[in-house]
Amino acid sequence: MAQALRHIERSTPRNLSIHAVVDNHATHKTKALREWLMRHRRFSPTHSICLYQVERFFAKIESY
Repeated sequence: MAQALRHIERSTPRNLSIHAVVDNHATHKTKALREWLMRHRRFSPTHSICLYQVERFFAKIESY
């Protein structure tokens, strides 16, 4: 996860904020990751609770 975030950090222009959509998985709550996010303030982790409805919608479409 940290490697992916570092890649995004390097690839995104400095003047832009980054909103990372994450689920409630334990890897997103580790001390190391929380510390990394504190040092990289332009990252705004957003929990994906609203995406579950979107996933259900696409699952329903695919079942037809």
